[in-house]
Amino acid sequence: MDMKELEKNFNDLVGRRVREYRIKQNASQEELGKYLKLPKQAVSSIEKGKRRVTAQELDMISLFFDKPLSAFIKEEYEYVYPYDADFGVIPIFIAEFLEKYKYAYENIQFFKKHGKKFTKRLIDGMKIIQREAGNKKK
Repeated sequence: MDMKELEKNFNDLVGRRVREYRIKQNASQEELGKYLKLPKQAVSSIEKGKRRVTAQELDMISLFFDKPLSAFIKEEYEYVYPYDADFGVIPIFIAEFLEKYKYAYENIQFFKKHGKKFTKRLIDGMKIIQREAGNKKK
């Protein structure tokens, strides 16, 4: 695969994801364009894969949709929703975390020694954040 073809595939993937998340959030191309300081036609070109997205634009798009950058550039994106009896469903962005955790556990001495403790503290922290978010809604 040559560079032009790789770039086209990348632009197509980013464009599909931008359109998918925009539709899911009921946002218009005008709204996204206003946020990005781009005309509606530029957003349309991005969604069709005809316009390259700059790193800064992609960062702003990820903030607009409240998604990590990897949601726009990886072919597969996976969420896991474990159930906790005390707090209900706890969303955990696990695909990237597990990749990084596995690397750290295998390659960094600290994680070889303290990996389980780190994981427990991370999950406990997420439970606290979810509980606080639930209290604010009430």
